[in-house]
Amino acid sequence: MESFKQEQDDSIKTPESEQEALRKKVQDLENENALLQLHVEYLEEQHGIDSLTGVKNRRYFERELEYSLKLIRGEINEHRTHGEPLKEISLVFVDLDHFKQINDTYGHPVGDEVLQKVSALLKDSVRETDVVARVGGEEFVVLLRGADESIAVRDAEYVREKIAHMTFDGHPEIDVTASFGVVSSKSSRDAKTLYEKADQALYEAKRAGRNQVVVGKENEEV
Repeated sequence: MESFKQEQDDSIKTPESEQEALRKKVQDLENENALLQLHVEYLEEQHGIDSLTGVKNRRYFERELEYSLKLIRGEINEHRTHGEPLKEISLVFVDLDHFKQINDTYGHPVGDEVLQKVSALLKDSVRETDVVARVGGEEFVVLLRGADESIAVRDAEYVREKIAHMTFDGHPEIDVTASFGVVSSKSSRDAKTLYEKADQALYEAKRAGRNQVVVGKENEEV
């Protein structure tokens, strides 16, 4: 009889022991999430992928930009553009207008959906030899290899219109637009300078009213 009573006592958990068990489960989950995050960061570092959108990350883009400019400057001989030497590239900076309002109004899951849909559109709008990267929260850049300024502007206008006509399941009232800054390597063959020119063109598009394409300064720099 005492043995049976002992088994019953052992099977009954006190509130303190239940809390301890719950704390342990929470800690285990936190540890698993931390390991998962480390794994995601490792994959991003190894493959240059932005985990949220699936496009390239900023570090990958910066490497490819510098590499492309070295080809143009003749510092290396390898080429990647249909068997022809690379002579020109263009950058298209893309920044979603009033994106913070979407996050504040609908929450980050909807904001993430917007970023993912825009990313997919950008990837579908370029060639395999081009690079689409997410370089900020709602900012993207497209590296167009072999494309001059006129081609880059044409492609940017195409994407701008596509973004403006996007629809989102469950939230048909959401309107998304984007501003664009375009610059070609005819403007500069230096990565930092080219990046700054494209960024300035994007700023001008924002200041001029958003949802438009602005071309950077055309002064040539050797």
